[in-house]
Amino acid sequence: MTKPLKILFINFPTIPMHEVDLILAKKNAMPHTMVIPLGILYLSSNLKSKVQNVEVRVLDYLREVKTNPERYSDSAEMIRVLAGEMAGEFTPDLICYSMLFSIIHPFFNAAATAHKKIWPKATLVAGGNHTTNAVNAVMDHPDLDYAARGECDFAFPEFVRQLQKGDVPQVQGIYSRTHVEGRLPMPLADNPKNLDDLSFPDWDLLDIYSYIKADKGRATWRDEAHQETREISIMTTRGCPFSCTFCAAHTTMGRKMRYRSDDSVIAEMRLLNEKYGINLYIPEDDLFTANRKKVISLLQEINKFGRNIPNFEIQFPNALSVNTLFDDVMDALIEAGMQTTNVAIESGSPYVQRKIIKKNVKLDRAVEVVKYFRDRNVHVRCFFIAGFPEETREMIEETIQYARNLKTDWASFSIAVPLRGSEMYDQFIELGHIKDDISMWSTAIFRERLFDTPEISAEDLKELMYTANLEVNFLNNPNYIDQNWEKSIDLFKSMARDYPFQIFGWYMLMKSYEGAGHAEKAHAAEQKIYDWIEKDERAADIYYKYGHYLDSINYKSATAQALTN
Repeated sequence: MTKPLKILFINFPTIPMHEVDLILAKKNAMPHTMVIPLGILYLSSNLKSKVQNVEVRVLDYLREVKTNPERYSDSAEMIRVLAGEMAGEFTPDLICYSMLFSIIHPFFNAAATAHKKIWPKATLVAGGNHTTNAVNAVMDHPDLDYAARGECDFAFPEFVRQLQKGDVPQVQGIYSRTHVEGRLPMPLADNPKNLDDLSFPDWDLLDIYSYIKADKGRATWRDEAHQETREISIMTTRGCPFSCTFCAAHTTMGRKMRYRSDDSVIAEMRLLNEKYGINLYIPEDDLFTANRKKVISLLQEINKFGRNIPNFEIQFPNALSVNTLFDDVMDALIEAGMQTTNVAIESGSPYVQRKIIKKNVKLDRAVEVVKYFRDRNVHVRCFFIAGFPEETREMIEETIQYARNLKTDWASFSIAVPLRGSEMYDQFIELGHIKDDISMWSTAIFRERLFDTPEISAEDLKELMYTANLEVNFLNNPNYIDQNWEKSIDLFKSMARDYPFQIFGWYMLMKSYEGAGHAEKAHAAEQKIYDWIEKDERAADIYYKYGHYLDSINYKSATAQALTN
């Protein structure tokens, strides 16, 4: 009989540790997203289907930050207290750390140290995209026993099976300190060739309702008519053949596309609807529309499935590829229930597309795609990135001007993040702009830049992106400019709800109400601007830096008003 084995997965917040500390200290941190840890759920389900006599739990720090932040003063206390509470009822033999993003590394270091003190006999293993690309650095933690590289859906069950037997595991893709210190070869785990061979994710491992009803989930935009939704992430493919220099997904998933069958995808969607009432499905594929024939077939089946489900919808927050969006594919997406879309453009500069990021988006076609969707009442959000290696200010301004002319409902302006494993990361190192160390990984977020380049300083880049956001998305939003008051009001109400401290959202809501002839509602929105400036330092900072954009808004603090009176 095999030895019983207790396994504990660790799910980390998807924001840097210092931002977690701001949330726990009640310091007005940015809202963060509840991202379902599909990697953990696939590992758990495939483990349970292949190995007997295992008990699996999850320690969900992401959920804790979102649902119980008032319990803790900082992340160190949260790590210690939550693990201590679990220790009273569960003693894991194996603790598994999932690190999709490099920003998790500091949180992992703190958690692994604390967990080893609480459970000194446990074996510790780390995996995920970050571990795959930084195995030596991850193994620098003295308490870590193993590091997993690549997709370990099948390697992990075999690893556990060997542990149960009392053997020293010898599994391709999961390596001990001996491999790292001896500089031995560490090839990736063999990835699943047929995705239908995988079990469905182990949804019940999580407190799933904290995710499917989260006020800040993966869905990118919903008007008031679609607030009563239950969303969940799924995967229909793995892999991506493209060579975008800023992406590191291929280092784990590979460049060869692999597809689930239509029957498998629909069976999972049906199960999720029947069990949890899911009506908003979010494929997290890197390239959902990779194969024209296959994706149209799948979308037709999704259309049939969703017809009798109230408020049925699909969204793609990872964004769709312009070069794969043929008219018949777009029609199939819309017919299948896509009411909001994200389109990956990244740069409006032809030179940057061809020579720097190697994405080669057809920029003229992107204009047609945006118009095609918007003409059919699909809410369109386009992704733009700036600050690539050797990208000049003029190239960035070319992107901003392209976004201005695009007439998309929203343009997401981000700063290029040097992800470990990406070609861009290596380029920045070779150019001498960054060092290959944890200080870079722990701050790699899309709205931040901590290093200058000869082309543009970090501060100038951040300012350029922020003002582009204000000018393109707020002051010159095409729904407002075209006097589409209903859509404009819905859009800025959504912004005010999700980011209430962003006074430009309230300002444009006020202007939209004025345009629609709703004077009382416009006045109420204006009052919200003053209220938020008065009570929130983020709103006050926005006003004092950018208030010159806000015609008719003249704020005086309560103290100043009292002195005037």
